[in-house]
Amino acid sequence: MTERELINLLKKYKDAPEFGGGFSVEKRDAAWDRLCDQMGWEKNAEPAVYTWKDYLQFYVWKLRAVTLQPLAAGVSLFAIIFGGWVATVNASFDSVPGDVLYPVKLATERVQITFAANPERRARLYSEFAGRRLQEAATVSVSDKEGKEVRVKAAVDGFKTQVNSAQEALKQVSVEDRAGVAVSIDQRSDEFKVSLSQTEASSSENMKPTFQEAKDLVNHTSAEAIRILINTQEETGVDPEVLKQSFKAHVQDLNMRIPLVLGRLLTAEMATKKLLTGDAETKTLGKITAARFDVQLQQGELADALDVFAAGGYGAAFRSLEKISEVLQLAEEILVDVEVTLSTSSTD
Repeated sequence: MTERELINLLKKYKDAPEFGGGFSVEKRDAAWDRLCDQMGWEKNAEPAVYTWKDYLQFYVWKLRAVTLQPLAAGVSLFAIIFGGWVATVNASFDSVPGDVLYPVKLATERVQITFAANPERRARLYSEFAGRRLQEAATVSVSDKEGKEVRVKAAVDGFKTQVNSAQEALKQVSVEDRAGVAVSIDQRSDEFKVSLSQTEASSSENMKPTFQEAKDLVNHTSAEAIRILINTQEETGVDPEVLKQSFKAHVQDLNMRIPLVLGRLLTAEMATKKLLTGDAETKTLGKITAARFDVQLQQGELADALDVFAAGGYGAAFRSLEKISEVLQLAEEILVDVEVTLSTSSTD
């Protein structure tokens, strides 16, 4: 098509209604009349007249739309995000190492530590979180989760980290609050020992070194808490009743451990005579006999410690309990070696 032909075509259809052509004032009025008839409007309605009140009302509405609507949207968004975060945190409480939500659980604990008001609060929180790690280890040890051994080790390692942090926080606690925190950590130490022993019993042999390290750390923490408690009593005159309660708890623990260790030694001796022969039997029985002799002596040491404490020698009495605990721990380590030897022999 040439340029001239295109111009002629446009002129031909310029007034076509399909392309908006041929429009006039009369047609506009007719269209308006038809629309008014269809909508029920007045054909010759007067234009609205607005007063200053109408304009004021409009601008007040506009101000609210501009300011309050974004604020409401922000509040709603915060509620959604915060509500979702709270739900996630709550769901993470039951998580264990290896679970998807476990990092959320640890992050929440770090936030609590960050906002702790003082070292006393931090020390108590670290002790509480250490207990959580042991609960996680116990949960995983009896589960059928994949990579169970790795998960248990992660929980126990986390426990050791929290215990070390609790020790550091305890050193920073003010003198007037130190005694109460030391007693609390010492009491938790006893709970930790029981939990570690129970979880170890349901774990593999490969985990025994990990559990032994944790037990050693707990014993050290307990001894450190007692040392701080005694020093605080000597410096500030803490009520001796606080020391008495702690001392009594340690004595009760040792009174249970001594017969338990003696019973395990007797069982090990009987199994040794049944399963081992020759030099292996002689060597193993020698270890058991020496351990039994040392443990039996601790019954007399415990009675002496009670007398020393009653006479006011708090530091010496607690040190005696610590030595008794060390002897029992050594006997328990010998028992572990003997039991491993016996289990190996029984499977050959």
